[in-house]
Amino acid sequence: MPKSNQKQLSLRIPANLYDDFQNVCDDIGLTATSALIVYIKAVVNRRKIPFELSAEKVSNIQQIDSNNKANATQELSDNKDFFDNAFKIG
Repeated sequence: MPKSNQKQLSLRIPANLYDDFQNVCDDIGLTATSALIVYIKAVVNRRKIPFELSAEKVSNIQQIDSNNKANATQELSDNKDFFDNAFKIG
């Protein structure tokens, strides 16, 4: 795709979150950029966030982070068609 047809997305996240994300992407075999593009395409194609969002009342933030990492890794492993369907248009 020519650069004139592209937009740049820039965001700031905690260094440890980025490192954890990068490690998961490495395990999957994707770059962080590729993983974010897959996510963005899934949102556009499905017209929704491709996972459930909910508010939990938990007092220990570290426990939430730990659970989220484990759940995200398991969800990616279990949902193999996610990547195939993310690139489909229509």
